Amino acid sequence: MVALLPLGDNNTTGRFTPWVSLSFILLCCLVFFVFELPLLGGEKILRFWQDFAFTPARLFGLEGKEANPHFPVWATLLTSALLHADFWHLFGNMLYFFIFGRTLEYAFGQIFFALFICTAAVFTAFVDGLSDIHSNIPHLGASGAISAVLGSYFILYPRSEIIVISPFFMIGHFTMNLSAFWLLGVGFLFDILGSMLDQSADLERVSFVAHIAGFVLGLLLGKILRRNYCSYDYIHGSQK
Repeated sequence: MVALLPLGDNNTTGRFTPWVSLSFILLCCLVFFVFELPLLGGEKILRFWQDFAFTPARLFGLEGKEANPHFPVWATLLTSALLHADFWHLFGNMLYFFIFGRTLEYAFGQIFFALFICTAAVFTAFVDGLSDIHSNIPHLGASGAISAVLGSYFILYPRSEIIVISPFFMIGHFTMNLSAFWLLGVGFLFDILGSMLDQSADLERVSFVAHIAGFVLGLLLGKILRRNYCSYDYIHGSQK
């Protein structure tokens, strides 16, 4: 995903309350602050992630039994999206999800948006696992599903103005406006570039494959849902 921090966009949802987006953010925050944060820095957090994060070798039957016999390994394709490595991982993901997700929730409708998020989370985790089926490293984070949100936003609102924190804030320019086409498009290109580079120690924590898979899925689902389910007035009215 892109590195600039968004503060908002020029779309408006009126009095609409994005319950699905808010619920997902609340759930991720509860999981982090209640279950993960107290364990960070010790071996217990690794055990927790082994139980509930997605580990490719387990899903594909290349590493004996499941870490937690009471929790099915296939379910980790979904629960891994609720887990985050640290506060900044959580903060960045939830910020992007709120800014872009609430708009899609209004356009798609809450039921379809909820299904969209679940589908994207499972699909991106599975594709990420296929890229290295022998990996014993737990994969966690909602970035794959959020990349799908960005892909659909890119299709539906390419001319929307996104307010971001300016890289020139030190000289008095705190914010700047960028079109969704450039902000999200360049971010996608960086993900492709990142996936092609040799994986250094710093890059190993970034699931470029999940980002790319999510964005492409978002492009496809955005086209389908726009044609069949989206709010026509909202999508086209905001682009005039």
